[in-house]
This record gives sequence, C-alpha cells and structure tokens, in this order.
Amino acid sequence: MLEDNLDLSRFKLNYEASGEFSFLLLDIFRNITKDLDLMSIVSGKKLYHYIGENVLEKTLNKAIELCSDDSKFNKFVKSLNEFEKNIIYLLKKFESDKSLDSFKELYNTFKQLTESFVLIDFDATSDDENKIKENLNIYSNYRKIGPIKNNLRKFINEVFLIRGSYFNKSLTILAEKFEIKPENIFLYKEDELDILLNEGLKVSEKEIDKRKDSFIIVGFSNKIYYFFGDNAKKETERIRKEQSSGYGNPLKGNTSYQSKEKIKGEVFIFKLNFCNIREQVKNFTDKLENHKGNAILVADVTTPEMTPIFNKLAAIVTTYGGINTHAAIISRELKIPCVVGVKGATDILKDGDLIEVDTENGLVKLIK
Repeated sequence: MLEDNLDLSRFKLNYEASGEFSFLLLDIFRNITKDLDLMSIVSGKKLYHYIGENVLEKTLNKAIELCSDDSKFNKFVKSLNEFEKNIIYLLKKFESDKSLDSFKELYNTFKQLTESFVLIDFDATSDDENKIKENLNIYSNYRKIGPIKNNLRKFINEVFLIRGSYFNKSLTILAEKFEIKPENIFLYKEDELDILLNEGLKVSEKEIDKRKDSFIIVGFSNKIYYFFGDNAKKETERIRKEQSSGYGNPLKGNTSYQSKEKIKGEVFIFKLNFCNIREQVKNFTDKLENHKGNAILVADVTTPEMTPIFNKLAAIVTTYGGINTHAAIISRELKIPCVVGVKGATDILKDGDLIEVDTENGLVKLIK
C-alpha cells in the first residue's frame, strides 16, 4: 500500500545499467541522499535510477556552495586523494585480522566515499553554466569538478560495482564471520547491518527471500520507502508503462559538442554492464579496430573505463544525461561531436544502423 503523498509516477527515469546491484549499497546511497527525492529500482540484474522534481536544481546548488568556498573546496579535493590509499589499507587490515573494529572502520570509509561522490554528482544546463560564469571565483572551482567527478566515478566503480569489488570482498568476509550466506548479507538494510555489527542479530531467511530478484528503494521527503517481490514488480511495470511513449525520427537531445557538419556513420551500441566493464571495453575496442568508416557510439551512458573507445569515434549519442555528464565532458575535452539526453536512442537504434547526427540542432536521424 502506497503512502498517500508518495506517487512513484512523479519520478522520471534518469539512468539505467546492467550489473549486480547490492540492495545494501543502494540503501546506503538512499539514506545519504534522503533529503532528495530519488528512487532506485532493481529488477533481475538491471538498475533503473529515477529522480524527483527539483533534484537537479538541489544537487547543482550543493555543488555551487562547495565551489564558492576555496578553503572548503581545496580540503574536499585533498580528501578525495586519500580515499584509495585508505580503503586499500583498511581492506588489507580487515582481511588479516577479521575484527569487527577493522570492518567498522572500513565500512565508515565506504560511506564517507559515497557522501563525497554524492556532493559532486550533479548535472547542469547551458543556462546554468552561463549563470555560474558570472562569478569567476565560483566558476574557477566549478570547471575542475568535471575531471574530478570522472576520476571519482571510476574509483566508485572499482570500490562498489565491478565483480570482486572492495565492497563485495569485505562483506563476504563479514558474512563468513557471522555464518551468513554471502549473497544474503548484500540484502540487508543499512540499519540491519548496524544491528548485526553491534548486537549480532541476523535478518531472517524469510525476510531476505522477499528482497531477492526485485526491489524498489525510494527516498522521499526525508523518509525511505521499500517495495519487494511482487509489489516491486507490479510498481515497476506500472511506472515503466505510464512513462513509456513513442519515439519519432529524428530523435532529439542536447548538444554537448558541436560539429559544423552533419555526421553520417554506423551505429555501435554499447550496453553498459558494471560487472565486466573492462572486458566489455576491450571487446568493443577490438570491434572498432576492424571498422572502416565513421563509427558512432550509441549508449545509455558512458563511464571513464570507456576512455579507450572514444578516440575511435566520429560521434557520441547517449540516452540519458545533460551537459555535465561523463559523455558530455569527454566529448568537449576530445572534441568529439556529441548529443546527450536522446530519449529512446538505445531502444530505436540497433548495431549497424546508418544514422545522421546533427549536432547543430541536437538531432539523430535514422537513415536505414
């Protein structure tokens, strides 16, 4: 039964990817960001991330606040440089002594890392950037955030999302210590993990079973809401059905780097899977090596691990994101024509399609 003021249909799809997404990890993120209206849906091995009204404005304002204070900003950047060294050290320590104190120290560092990432995980429009430019002191720090965010996102993937991540290794050891099935501990809520650490109380198998396969975690008005099993599947189906719509030809998005000429080329679809992203990138790069003519990357989103791909492309098209997403930043840096936020791009376009990318107008046209 939904709360009277909780309408999941008001959340709009902002991101999707494949992988092995831990309920516990998503619960940690939602608790950190519960002042924002955000929703994570996991169905099978697919993550759908939704945002509520004013989220983009709120996250941008937090980033601007950080950029407006040089001392605070420099301290923040310095702290990011310490995370990798600290996490590797603390993981080795926990692997060695397997003490709860060592795990708690590592776990708290994981949470601090997510808090730092959330602080600069924002997007902006061209109008937003033009307003920020009016204050040169803020804009100087703001310009540094793009590369910082991309580097941090790559590290976040290593820590939390790839197969054999630091997070997974530490939780697996903890599960063995408490004689819990490793796959079950990833289905704990954050507060349940705290109870396990402090009181040794486990979540029942019956409760864990409800969370397998499908779940929804919603942060709304500073509260967290959960849907599991059939309820989660029912709500997911309803939301996706209500928000689905037909797509035209051409498809339309926002230009992040403009070319004087329209670009015609062959579509190469990249369906991101965090579990084996390095292998994905290698296979994709090999495929591009043998291609003659213009290759146009079409993806839901891009990540820093995909960097080896970019210098082989004539253009980039993404389904999601604005001008401060990874694809937009890297396209400007490498001067690759790019249109982001092209709704329906990976649904309509297929490998081998011939398309025309019009960056002047943000249009992507299927030719054949």
